[in-house]
Amino acid sequence: MPRQRPSPKKPASRPARRFDIYRIDKQILKEHACEWQRILSACQKDPEAPVREFEEAFCRHIGRRYGVLVSSGSLALKVALKTAGIEQGDGVVVTNITHPSLLEAITYFGGRPVLVDIKESDLNMDEDRIEERIDGRTRFILAVDMFANPCAMGRIQAIARRRGLCVIEDASQAVGATRQGKKIGAAGTITAFSLSSYKPISAPGTKAGILLTDDKTLFERMRAMVSSQDLFKPALAALPFLFVKLKMINTLAARMKEINALYLEMGKKLKKGIRTFTPGAPVQEFPLFHPQRDRLKGFLTRSGIPLERSYTPLCLKTGEPLSAFPASDEYMKKAVHLPAYPLMTKEECAMVVRAVQDCCGKP
Repeated sequence: MPRQRPSPKKPASRPARRFDIYRIDKQILKEHACEWQRILSACQKDPEAPVREFEEAFCRHIGRRYGVLVSSGSLALKVALKTAGIEQGDGVVVTNITHPSLLEAITYFGGRPVLVDIKESDLNMDEDRIEERIDGRTRFILAVDMFANPCAMGRIQAIARRRGLCVIEDASQAVGATRQGKKIGAAGTITAFSLSSYKPISAPGTKAGILLTDDKTLFERMRAMVSSQDLFKPALAALPFLFVKLKMINTLAARMKEINALYLEMGKKLKKGIRTFTPGAPVQEFPLFHPQRDRLKGFLTRSGIPLERSYTPLCLKTGEPLSAFPASDEYMKKAVHLPAYPLMTKEECAMVVRAVQDCCGKP
């Protein structure tokens, strides 16, 4: 009998990458290819029309009248402050724990950061300490919703009215979250959102941001400023992803909520002195507080867990002593950010939980 040739082996499939932050983007390209291509083609035919369509859709989602899409979240903050009239030497109240782009936006036009410590309960700016930090040159409050927890906007706006200040909200970490039944971003003179990589509504490898307001005059100023320079305009390649993710935001938030719940349940079983963060809405980076933070970070890294970046207190950049901000000091010494982005698998979630338990132990 003739010798049979062995059938060629099928190439081994490449194992899926663990903790892939772009998993959702790959799914969009695969499962929403037609929609993605339709939007991209529309962008190529008439670049302005899809931008306006997304601005209107985002405004409807949040509940605002006007929106302006820009090239990044950090630029959105700069445009917001400039539109609101920031001048050299103006004081801007801002939380001490936040992204450094806020400090950059304040100082870009010669503004002066007026730092306020955080509350340990929700890691937002401590509204009870705002007025003691205000001086005669303070003109703005930059209210940040950290880790999707709504800041105390009612209290902040009352202080602003009493002291004659302008409130700008940075809701970059709170897309889809609510405050007293309304979407976060529906308050403040102007609200800035980051739509840059890794945010729930974002595009891979491309930055974007959006500004919202109900004031037509401010809207027209923002539109004119953004239209004046190409660098201020969003990358059109981002739009297909932004459109699809905006439609998926409730699904993405529900999945992040499930992951957050796993971490909260894990936190109940850890030793005394180790605590989890309780978010006001689903978050993609989940703070865990450990008295030996560096030990935990090292263990999780060696276990293959990709940790998110924790924030450096802004006072260390402005030269103010960290001792003047005790809650910020506590955060810096103890906080580790666990991953919680959409489409993490059950296996990945379990891997994080096991690694934390192995390092921290049970009570």
